[in-house]
Amino acid sequence: MASVSLSRRAQTNLRDLADWIARDNPDAALSFITELRVACTELSIFPRRFPKAPQLGTGIRRRTFRNYHIIYRLQGEDVVIVAIVHAARDPNMSF
Repeated sequence: MASVSLSRRAQTNLRDLADWIARDNPDAALSFITELRVACTELSIFPRRFPKAPQLGTGIRRRTFRNYHIIYRLQGEDVVIVAIVHAARDPNMSF
């Protein structure tokens, strides 16, 4: 099973998202971030399950979770979460 790690950018994305949701509903923020982290961790089971997104960069893959994209790449057999972005953001940004 692959290990999953979050880049600094992805950690910042999670923290900012949690803060944004918590302004209105701290319980919802905790629940959503927990579910999002589980979705990230599940990538360790079948890391190649989700399609490559070459428009985002070489070796980049994208998993959608609710209205967010988990942007990741494989390093060997391990998964590195590059960023977590809202689906409404520019789909052609590069990572």
